[in-house]
Order: sequence, then C-alpha cells, then structure tokens
Amino acid sequence: MKYLSFLLSLIFLDVIGCVGCWSRHEDPEEPNYLDVSTTTFFLEEQQGSKKVIALKSNLKWAIITNDGSWLEIEPLSGKGDAMITVTAKASNESTNKRYCTMIVRGGDIVQQITVCQKGKASTINN
Repeated sequence: MKYLSFLLSLIFLDVIGCVGCWSRHEDPEEPNYLDVSTTTFFLEEQQGSKKVIALKSNLKWAIITNDGSWLEIEPLSGKGDAMITVTAKASNESTNKRYCTMIVRGGDIVQQITVCQKGKASTINN
C-alpha cells in the first residue's frame, strides 16, 4: 500500500510539473513577437520558382498582399512558428521585374516582405 501511495505521489508531482511547463509556454507576461527571416527576396522568372520564409511568433497571424495574383502563399494564416512557401504561379513574360508586398500581421505587430520576380531575359535580334 505504501508503494502504491508513493507511486501515486510521483505521478501527481509529474502532472503538476507538466502543468507548470504548459503555463510557462502560455505565459501572459511573455512579450508578443512576430519575426520573419527576410524582408526582401527574388524569385526567378519561371513559373514554379519558390522561396521558403521562416516565421517566428507567439501570436495568431495572417498574410495579405497588395497584388499577389501571380503568387501562391502557403499557409496564409496560422498560430506560432511556421515555414511560409511563396511560389510564382506564372512565368514573368515581361523583361521588367514585378513586385508584390506581403503584409504579415499578428496582433499589433506588422512585418512587410517585398517579393520581386525577375523579368525574362531580353533577346537582341540582328
């Protein structure tokens, strides 16, 4: 009986310890943060060119764009850390670069990311 009581006490202490770990992770005193691994990057002119961005946060966050019709961004929202994949849905047929601004917002924190897709190489005809 003493052994069972001792074992139950150990389990109880282990559970209390885990609850303490959980509460530290959800600590309301922890400052909010939202960081991205880059604020500017280039994609090649071909369709399917992609870049992965690391997002570190302890908040719920969402991404919007000013004109991202030529981009696929996954995921567009989440909570906590994530790897964001940005892919060109179409080739850039122009010789000019094209740009898109991604806005990542979590709570009152905003991060801006500029995406540039290179233009098609110009050809010289003789």
